[in-house]
Amino acid sequence: MKNVKVSVIIPVYNVENYLKPCLDSIIKQTLKDIEIICVNDGSSDSSLEILKEYAEKDKRLKIIDQKNAGAGAARNVGLDNAVGEYVSFIDADDWVKHKLYKRLYSVAKAEDLDIIMFKMINYDHVQDKFYETGYYNLSELDKWFDGSIFNEKITKNKIFKMSVQPGGKLYRRDLIESINARYPEGMIFEDTPFYMEVYLNAKRCKILNEYMHFRRRREGSVTTQFDKHYMDIIPMTNILLDIFKKYDKYDSYKRGLLNFKVTFTRKKYADVFENREKLFNTVREDFLKVKDNYIEKEDIENFFYPYNEAFFSGIIENPEFEKFEILNKVKLLEIENKKLKKELKRWEEFKSKKPIKAYIKLKNKFRY
Repeated sequence: MKNVKVSVIIPVYNVENYLKPCLDSIIKQTLKDIEIICVNDGSSDSSLEILKEYAEKDKRLKIIDQKNAGAGAARNVGLDNAVGEYVSFIDADDWVKHKLYKRLYSVAKAEDLDIIMFKMINYDHVQDKFYETGYYNLSELDKWFDGSIFNEKITKNKIFKMSVQPGGKLYRRDLIESINARYPEGMIFEDTPFYMEVYLNAKRCKILNEYMHFRRRREGSVTTQFDKHYMDIIPMTNILLDIFKKYDKYDSYKRGLLNFKVTFTRKKYADVFENREKLFNTVREDFLKVKDNYIEKEDIENFFYPYNEAFFSGIIENPEFEKFEILNKVKLLEIENKKLKKELKRWEEFKSKKPIKAYIKLKNKFRY
């Protein structure tokens, strides 16, 4: 197919119950000059048969069949075979509005964009309802909802609060290929290094302030299972450090970057229930290297945010897993207590000045 405007890359793995709505939303796009690259990542259900059925009806759909290697590897294969001016990723259980790619492409071309972002809304598959989250509706970037152009030099440390989800973005393919950006393979959490590397090199980015991507949340998806690949936290965050060094951005982002590393590790650690002690030992080994190689002369208490400082220092100072678990809970309660005292003080000051409004505004603040 010649003159492909957008390459849509879809990793497919055991999604027979959700694949058709996804494919329908792509095939019915109002922009016709697209290619649909479906990488069947070793599915054992009827996903491949569904792909073949759709490929018979629409020649724009290309099937690449491979042994199971993970979503990152599947997206890389898609990139290796893409020929479009722009590239978009969608998970095989999600779906998008039919006008999506026509809107994205026309704006990207007219304004010479490297990345164009748009909002994603979550769909709870079990409860059959939609819901918003700040992460996927790009609330941290609301300053640019007016359609102005931005890049990493402008957004600064907001980079660590951006959605790194493959969906929700259209990338200029030439940019990706110029830096040979690819997803780390064989791990989960692979979205972060890829997005960060591309964004650090993008010059012109823009947001479409619309919900155009529907993100399905369901039991059994990669994002709802952490225990199986929880060790991937460590190599992923270290790959991230290497990326910032590669583009001479480490010194500019050092504090935010290391806080992101600890925040990400801390939150994923909290999601792990099986073999947590094994993860503790791995994280401790990694944090000791961070302390020695990155912040040896820094004041850790002032360098890290409160929750990160408690987690980082607690693991460094307590080699015994059980002791750390107990002391970490104590430290978290102390932090929460300080926050509640500050909140109470603000409430009392406000109430003394405007008692009626204070009651109306803050009556639910301390309801347990």
